[in-house]
This record gives sequence, C-alpha cells and structure tokens, in this order.
Amino acid sequence: MRILTFCLLFYSLGTQAQSLDSFKYLGDQFSGYGYLGVAYSNGEVRNRPLNQSLSGNFMELNFKYHNFKKYGWQYDLHAKMYTDIIKELGGTLLDNETAYNTPDNTGITSGPLGWHTLGFNLVGSKRLTISPAIHANDYFYFANGLQSNPNKNGIVELVTKEPQGYYFAAGPSLMLNILPSRFLLINVKAQYSFAYWKAVNVDGAIRDDNYPMPRFFGLATELVTPWGIYFEIDHNRLINRGYNPNEGMRTDFNLGFKFVLDQ
Repeated sequence: MRILTFCLLFYSLGTQAQSLDSFKYLGDQFSGYGYLGVAYSNGEVRNRPLNQSLSGNFMELNFKYHNFKKYGWQYDLHAKMYTDIIKELGGTLLDNETAYNTPDNTGITSGPLGWHTLGFNLVGSKRLTISPAIHANDYFYFANGLQSNPNKNGIVELVTKEPQGYYFAAGPSLMLNILPSRFLLINVKAQYSFAYWKAVNVDGAIRDDNYPMPRFFGLATELVTPWGIYFEIDHNRLINRGYNPNEGMRTDFNLGFKFVLDQ
C-alpha cells in the first residue's frame, strides 16, 4: 500500500499543470536558448540489399535552439561528418573494425555543411507545439560491396555502384515538442529530402550519370530531462530510386548532456 501511495504521489507531481514555456532545465527556463548537445553515441549502419550490418561507438555533437512560444522559430543543426572522421581515424590506428572503417561497408553521414532545419511554431498549446519546417542538408553516401567474381588475377575487389557520392538535398520537415510531465520533454523531428545535385563522385565508383537521384528520410526523437541529461534516437536512410540493390540506413543512439550557449 505504501508503494502504491508513493507511485501515485510521484505521478501526480510529474503531471502537475505546467506549460512547455515554463519547463525548467538545470533550474532555469529551457525555452528561448541555444544548446550544444555532447553525447556518447552508438551508431549502427545497415544495408539489407548488400547484407551489411556494422556498428561503432564514439560521440555526437549537435546544436539546437528552442523557442516554444506560438509563432516562434526553432533551429536544429547536425554535422555528423566531423566526429565520423575522427572515429574512422581512431579505428584505423587501433585496427578496430567498425562501421566507420571496414572496407566492405555502407556509409551515410552529413557533408561539411551539415543538416540545417528551421521550424515555425504554427500550432501551440501548454503541452504541445507543431512546427512545419524546411531543411537544407548535404549527404555523403557510399556502399562498398565485394565483386561476385574475381578479376583476371583471381582477386576479389570492392566495387561502389550508384547511388553514391556527395549530394545536396532539401525538403519539408515537421518538428514537435511534447511535455508529458514536468520531468520529461520530448522533441521530434521528421524530414524528407529531395536530392537535387550530386557535387562529387566517390573515387573508383562505377558511375552512371543517368541514374536517378536518391531521396533521404530522417526521424529523430529526443528525450530531455530537467537535470541536463538527454537521450536521442536519430535514424537516417537513403531511398534508392534506381535498380541497383543498394539502400543504406543509419541509426544513432545518443546519451549526453546539453550545455546552454546563450544564457
């Protein structure tokens, strides 16, 4: 009976009337500030048509600006390439096989410009904001597979087919902010990207300039606590619009801390 009473009390405290705009973070108001997220990250890369599945551990950095007022603006930036490069160099030096440095592998990451999303709070209530958004992203994608037949010297080589390369893409996004409890804030971002330009091809790739441009899909769900700790699942995948069996996806599981940048 005491346990039940304690659980009911905890639930009632967590669900007291509170608005998104008054959500407290480290004792201060969360809305209206920019945050640098620094997280331990486990990344998993899969490409089912090529039967590839690898993972690696490192870190994740992101920047987010939150403003929960109706008709306010929100901003989200991810630039995964930089931490991926560091992880790849470290794995190569340590001779560790991970999703970042195994030759027979699929890679999907941001380019040097990163993934930028800008949302406008069109619908707002005490516990929910709905923000239509636009985004502009650059993607680096490759899928290295082993040849089915050895070359004339009897050596099985890696081959990279379309889709591959460095793409620029843009499209619509949707951002949600949900406050189920004063102890938990949920941020969701979904986006669909239309690639409009392939700036660079992968070295040694079997190029097909007539191959249809891919599209990309991203879905990120972030759980933020008042004590600075957050957990995020960030899923990104390529949508292959051509005939080659090549469709990679990446899921990052991030556990980290948010630093206030403009308080």
